[in-house]
Amino acid sequence: MTRKEFVRRFVLMEIADDYENLEHTCSVVARDSARCGLAISQAEIVEALADLIDAGLARAYRLSGAEVRVFHGVPTLQEAENFYTHFWATQTGRELMTVDREWWPFDDLGELRSDWVPPEG
Repeated sequence: MTRKEFVRRFVLMEIADDYENLEHTCSVVARDSARCGLAISQAEIVEALADLIDAGLARAYRLSGAEVRVFHGVPTLQEAENFYTHFWATQTGRELMTVDREWWPFDDLGELRSDWVPPEG
């Protein structure tokens, strides 16, 4: 698995169970990737979100009060940084996360797997 694909999967895992804004997603991905010896930047996360949306594995939403607006395509960086813009995996994205878990670096107890191999590149 390449680093780019790993980052995409890591981001998808974070947004698979709930709407998450960019700040939260970056915080969790940075924290958890550091636990396995990798540093993932905000720029990589934004690129991964755009790739996931383009691939139909995630969508962007604007959540403001009772209003929910679906973005058609990828929001601009300014829109993505807005507190009201959230990301959530599509059904296809969530299914991908349940089918293939071999890439995930942590075991069921949250510890780094001894057989885990970091991504290439």
